[in-house]
Amino acid sequence: MIDINKQGTKEQKILELVSEYGALDYKQIQTYFKLDEVTFNKILKSLQKKGRLYIDENSNTIKADKNLAYNISVKNSFYIVLDFINECNYHGISQFPVVLEMYMKGEIYSVFYCSEGNEVMICHSILNMKENTNFKPIIILQEISQMEYINISNAFFCIVDKEGNVEYYTYE
Repeated sequence: MIDINKQGTKEQKILELVSEYGALDYKQIQTYFKLDEVTFNKILKSLQKKGRLYIDENSNTIKADKNLAYNISVKNSFYIVLDFINECNYHGISQFPVVLEMYMKGEIYSVFYCSEGNEVMICHSILNMKENTNFKPIIILQEISQMEYINISNAFFCIVDKEGNVEYYTYE
């Protein structure tokens, strides 16, 4: 779990972020830290030279390890962190079916990634989890039409496009 307010050097914080998520897009990390390209590249090259992370220039991703597979659900979920970075206190990777969790304003937000055909499984998982835990679900959909198959009150839905733009929806 990443503490947004924890002190540390930019190098330490970048390494912590990449270690937590495994692999993120170059632009996601640069946006997260609000660094200019020259400073950001200098830090990345230093960390790569020390063997602390791997820069995959083919996919434009920064990885904790060269052999890590790039995960689209983590990538898309992290765009939600970027959207709420100013309100977020903590965020981190979670266990399936939750992709990541964020703590904001005293509330837990659990982010789910719902590929087409998995609506019933996601809905059932959220309902079972809500019996024991108080959280607000954010469900990333591939198509807006998936909403009709997920009947969860107080859920937020979103679609993340290829550029990382997020559109949010609710039943209201």
